[in-house]
Amino acid sequence: MRLLSSNYSFCVVLLSAAILISIFNYGCAATTQSENETLVDHEPETLVANIPLVNRIVDIKNNRSDFKVTIWTEKGSDRYRIGEDVVYVISTNRDSYVTLFNIGTSGNIYQIYPNEYQRDNFCRAGQTVRIPGSNADFAFQLQGPTGVETVKAFASLKDVPFLSPSMSRDIGPVRQATVPENQLASDIVTKLRNLPINYWAEDEYEIYVGY
Repeated sequence: MRLLSSNYSFCVVLLSAAILISIFNYGCAATTQSENETLVDHEPETLVANIPLVNRIVDIKNNRSDFKVTIWTEKGSDRYRIGEDVVYVISTNRDSYVTLFNIGTSGNIYQIYPNEYQRDNFCRAGQTVRIPGSNADFAFQLQGPTGVETVKAFASLKDVPFLSPSMSRDIGPVRQATVPENQLASDIVTKLRNLPINYWAEDEYEIYVGY
């Protein structure tokens, strides 16, 4: 992932296979939702899932809930050319908070939603959210090399910080995990174990770059 900015004198090159984020106006203000309930949906709690510890984020699964989050691309295809921009779209069937991770072929992991321009990750049921947003001043551009990029979505009825500040750093408008994936996956599982199984959902999407 390479980050370029017209307002800041930096150029960070990370050897991931991945996404070029071009920031055209990094100083743009972002809006936040000031008054969301910590718990956005109230219903009888069911058994807390005994989620197994895994080494990869994509292996964290919840197939026991009717709560769903879905991710796809605006293009409607999983095949992209190197240099092509990609826009992700998410939707849930319940009011919830959504977090989106990009896992590059190099092993670098980025939280791409919420981000600097979309700080409010509260999503209404049935509505679609575009990432980056239509008013955002950056783009995700697939830089290669040829490979598979994976995007993982987590939705929860409680506002859960899936990427802790102590495990990440700011890279332009997004955050990069600074710990190994197995450590981050373990931390996410620990947080999810505190939730009933019907309080969270997950989905993933693979993009084939240069195929």
